[in-house]
Amino acid sequence: MVSAIGVGMNQWEMPARFVERLDVDVVLGGGVQLRPAHRSPPGCLVPAPADLLARAQRMREIAASAGYDLAACAFAFAAAHPAVTSVLVGATSAGQVQANLRAFRREVPPDLLHRLVSG
Repeated sequence: MVSAIGVGMNQWEMPARFVERLDVDVVLGGGVQLRPAHRSPPGCLVPAPADLLARAQRMREIAASAGYDLAACAFAFAAAHPAVTSVLVGATSAGQVQANLRAFRREVPPDLLHRLVSG
């Protein structure tokens, strides 16, 4: 028995078409990688532009100045949105899974998230 229908892709255009035309229950999206184009893995869909990399670096500095890892802030930011029911993260090793769990479990103050978004 199917209880939900979803769509997920590493771009937003096609899932948007699914939402417009079908009654999907869940949408999973992604597609921007925060790494310089020359360091992007083969098959990377959208290498991050320089201005986005600079903003990510500034966010990393703000988080570090408050004693937080940017990953913990990213998890908290995503989970805080009222439309988000789950945060899905990839990992390529057991060590990454453990690091992700530690980051996800760390409570991040709302004012820090606000400073990160405000830049």
